[in-house]
Amino acid sequence: HPHFPIVATPLLPTLYSPVAMVENTGLTQRSGAFTAVDPLDLEVAEGEILARLGHNGAGKTTTVRMLTGLLEPTAGTARIAGYDVATAGTQVPAG
Repeated sequence: HPHFPIVATPLLPTLYSPVAMVENTGLTQRSGAFTAVDPLDLEVAEGEILARLGHNGAGKTTTVRMLTGLLEPTAGTARIAGYDVATAGTQVPAG
């Protein structure tokens, strides 16, 4: 039987470079001695889907609140579609 090579073909053209839609570096939330979110580095490219799983009190909602600008992080930066959440405020596009 002849052997044919298995070739993986990318789903996107090779010239396409996905843009980071969500990126944060060292995103942290502390309240006194309690750390709700340890320094978190995260990058989600355009077209990717992210699911955060964890037990109650793991910092999932706190992270979303920081990414949406509802809660100011105690450290780190967060960018949505290239906009700095801390400085752009309502200028961050909704969709």
